[in-house]
Amino acid sequence: MNIFLVIHELINQADQVNVTLTNHVGAYIGAGMAMTAAAGVGVGQGFASGLCATALARNPELLPKIQLFWIVGSAIAESSAIYGLIIAFILIFVAR
Repeated sequence: MNIFLVIHELINQADQVNVTLTNHVGAYIGAGMAMTAAAGVGVGQGFASGLCATALARNPELLPKIQLFWIVGSAIAESSAIYGLIIAFILIFVAR
């Protein structure tokens, strides 16, 4: 018997049985990727905050300017992390 026919038959049987399982696994993988992106944003935001603290230690008189960029930069970074969290929730709870 041809091995390719056996593999083809096994794939067809697996597709008929596990269609919903495959959809859920794909949604969970996508949610994990979205949250990995959010974790990367957190690392970047921590790095930027550390540099702002260093700048404030060197030049305390520039507090208003540095604080403005610090807050705006943190808001932009957090917005992309929140978008990743929303996408993860949609993939887990809505995409069924």
